[in-house]
Amino acid sequence: MPSHQNLEKLRQAQATKLSIEGSNQVATQAKIIWTEPPGDLPPPLPSAPSMIPDMIPVPLRAWLQDNAERMQVSLEFVAAPAIVALSILIGRRLGIRPKAWDDWTVTPNLWGLIVARPGYMKSPALKAALKPFDRLVAQALKQRENGANERIAKINGAEAAIEGVRAKIKSDAKKGESDHSINEVQLMELCGTLRDLKKESAIYYTNDATIEKLVMLLEGRPSGMLVLRDEIAAWLKMLDKPGHEADRAFNLESWNGDGRHIVHRVSRESNHVEGLCLSILGGIQPGRLSEYIQSAVSMGSGDDGLIQRFQLAVFPDESPHWENVDRYANKAAKNEAFAIFQALDVLDFASAARESEDGNPYVHFDLQGQELFNAWLSDLEKRLRSQKSSFPAFESHLAKYRSLLPSIALIFQAIDFAGGVTDTLSPNQSSVGRAIDWCDFLEAHAKKIYSIVLNPTHQAIRLLADKIRDGHIRDGMTVRELYRHHWRGLDTQEKVEPALIDLEKLNWLKVTESRGRLGRATEIIKLNPALIELPVRVKGERND
Repeated sequence: MPSHQNLEKLRQAQATKLSIEGSNQVATQAKIIWTEPPGDLPPPLPSAPSMIPDMIPVPLRAWLQDNAERMQVSLEFVAAPAIVALSILIGRRLGIRPKAWDDWTVTPNLWGLIVARPGYMKSPALKAALKPFDRLVAQALKQRENGANERIAKINGAEAAIEGVRAKIKSDAKKGESDHSINEVQLMELCGTLRDLKKESAIYYTNDATIEKLVMLLEGRPSGMLVLRDEIAAWLKMLDKPGHEADRAFNLESWNGDGRHIVHRVSRESNHVEGLCLSILGGIQPGRLSEYIQSAVSMGSGDDGLIQRFQLAVFPDESPHWENVDRYANKAAKNEAFAIFQALDVLDFASAARESEDGNPYVHFDLQGQELFNAWLSDLEKRLRSQKSSFPAFESHLAKYRSLLPSIALIFQAIDFAGGVTDTLSPNQSSVGRAIDWCDFLEAHAKKIYSIVLNPTHQAIRLLADKIRDGHIRDGMTVRELYRHHWRGLDTQEKVEPALIDLEKLNWLKVTESRGRLGRATEIIKLNPALIELPVRVKGERND
């Protein structure tokens, strides 16, 4: 048993230890004197221009304006998806050769993206812009349903005929008759007929399909198809999953619109698509998009040009102006728009184009359009070569404008042709000029999109400021505590430290060092008292 003196010494030692540990948590720091209020934060993103009505071809202008005004969204919210849908109606049926003598051919296949925060009408805008497209789909499905019984009967008849020819060939072989050429030719013709009957025709778009199913669908619609995703983030995430490398490559190859694709499977017959042409369209939130752009910038899995293929990507500024527009839709404008979609869907481009190679029709610019394009292309190439960009992902995006302008010019010319504005499919000065305006407009929106990660410190500053105003970062909180929350955009030391330094310069906070008696240092965040007095923000409220 320990003596009374020993117990007393043990108690004194424990008391001394607790005193030292407690003193280690007490800051030894000078009093901070705040003389200035918090400064203004850097702008979140560069501004992007709004689309003006003159940028829209006349046959679609009133319809798109009416939709944008009634929904109180930017004009580009409905215009970009509508042009993407029209691109797939033309698809591989008509190409353009941008140079006067060279055989470089562009298929007007476009990918589109609407970027906006939740609740900013992405889905309604997509739905409104695709209404004429949906009417075509509804008509095609009705026709297919009406002809379903006839199609089934023809399939059964072809299968029965095939079995009959096979039985004849087998019977002749048993009899020793060696000449089967006539029967074999007949069998090949019947098999071809059956294959055509089984193709799923008149499919304009899909929301979700495997590679194998897409190949089968494209056999029935070789001109191209639309992949429509209300939230494109899920589609992008799927492509990033292990085991989906083939899906990613398939979609990358589909952008050009002229790649051949053959699928071989042991369990079933092979499928062959002569021209792989898929257009992708959807909406996405800025935060989710920034993750994929960051992947491209950091030379990660996204550094394959996938995100740069979304050439018709729009990220409108959030307007504070709103008014309650409650009126009937412009029926005449809506019918005129549908007539354009319908006319382009059935137009015989091979006859109208007058130029064809291997059965693929194409057009050139007219003389004035060619001069305008040559000047624009020369300027683009000089820009791409004159200086090395510190942001190659954005430079790669601009490089794809070589095909973007001819594609848009061809689509605009086709719209005017279908609407009776012009009598030729060769893009003229008006169509090329309007396409140049679109490229300038889209470049400004692309700068805003890529700036999400172009200056990550600015984004981290605003994220930290939001956490302060939300009350999640408290006065006296340690920097180590901040890391432990793993907030998106603030989850690494490399992201947080520069933002803390900049917020110090803006007089929002001070990072002080608290050092205990044992010499252990702890970084403490001290907030400007003016911020502490602010009311805590309601969730979802913005104080930009």
